[in-house]
Amino acid sequence: MPSLQLLNLGSDSIGEEGAQALAGALPSLPGLQELNLGPELYINSIFAEGAQALAGALPSLPGLKMLSLDGHSIGAEGAQALAGALPSLPSLQELDLGNNRIGAEGAQASAGALPSMPGLQVLNLYINSIGAEGAQALARLLPSMPSPQELDLGNNSTGAEGSQAPAEALPSMPGMQVLSLHNNSIGAESAQALAGALPALPGLQVLNLYINGVGRDGKAALRAAWGSRGDALRL
Repeated sequence: MPSLQLLNLGSDSIGEEGAQALAGALPSLPGLQELNLGPELYINSIFAEGAQALAGALPSLPGLKMLSLDGHSIGAEGAQALAGALPSLPSLQELDLGNNRIGAEGAQASAGALPSMPGLQVLNLYINSIGAEGAQALARLLPSMPSPQELDLGNNSTGAEGSQAPAEALPSMPGMQVLSLHNNSIGAESAQALAGALPALPGLQVLNLYINGVGRDGKAALRAAWGSRGDALRL
């Protein structure tokens, strides 16, 4: 099936062995544009070994535009293997590694691959325990994405320190449409930093900051900066 463009195996419980078998078949699908393997239950995840096998096959898919491994517990090792393969995907527009336990090391590896993906528009790294260190690594390289539209770093325990860095990087991404930093305990100071960046994001349509302890002053600053954009400011 060399002309196949979309392969959706989300929630199909392929596991490690299935991922390894799939990796062996991917070179026969040179026209593949979308590969979706998520979301998945923990017991059926591909884990690091499956991610490593897939990473070895990704260079055979230079036209791939969307890759989703949501919920596969690939860990830092799996993320590092994938990061090494991402430069071979110059057409990639959407990368979903949410809920994968990649930690700070995995986030740093993923960040290092961003400059090699000039077409990347959507990056999902929610629920990965990247912490402040991982968020700061991403923030340093987010400006290398020419046209980011959606960024999800929710549920990552970034804290105030880790959330300040992405806020400072936002003015370099005027095309951002959806930003989610929910459940990160960012606090009032980082909320005010985000509010200061909002005028540089004229196209931002959704800002999700649920469960962040931004306080009364933080909420006031955000609402004032959000202005008349609608009701998609989630505090």
